[in-house]
Amino acid sequence: MTAYTDSTFQAETADSSIIEWRGGQVRTRTPRARYEVLELVPGRIRFRRVGATDGDHRFTRIAADEWTATIFPRGGSTDTTVFQMRRVPEPEQ
Repeated sequence: MTAYTDSTFQAETADSSIIEWRGGQVRTRTPRARYEVLELVPGRIRFRRVGATDGDHRFTRIAADEWTATIFPRGGSTDTTVFQMRRVPEPEQ
């Protein structure tokens, strides 16, 4: 997954991550942290930073090119942040 600084898609942010299947496990990693899968069911996957007890994030599939990302806070708060996400077509070269 690549995150960009704005809608021009010209500069990537430092929080882009890689989701991979390795050794029979799904993991995600960023340059600064590794995350493990807490839940993997059809249409949904939930991650948490290795060693953490809260602060999860979940991706839920809505359609082939659309999903929601739900961010669960750290520190016991019950407030969540939900992002509606959609795949952006590759720019024509």
